[in-house]
Amino acid sequence: MATLRRDHVVTAVRTTRDLLLIDLMVAPWTVHGVQADGIIYSSRFAPAFECLALWDRAVDALEWGSSEPLGADGRALAAVCNRLGIGLMK
Repeated sequence: MATLRRDHVVTAVRTTRDLLLIDLMVAPWTVHGVQADGIIYSSRFAPAFECLALWDRAVDALEWGSSEPLGADGRALAAVCNRLGIGLMK
């Protein structure tokens, strides 16, 4: 089981240009040879949600915002963890 801790944070990020992402659920064979900024894939915890992984080449396209600790709202965090079926370490 995966776990989150209250001291983990969520950070807002904004893109300054369009990103080229490979959708692994649609075309996993296209990853090699493509100058993509990253990949997009289904969450293993909640397949209805999509996750993305960005390559280093995308760093110039990101503007980072402020970070908020996951533990700032304990009830909301517990509800999200429960919905995703993951544990919360105290």
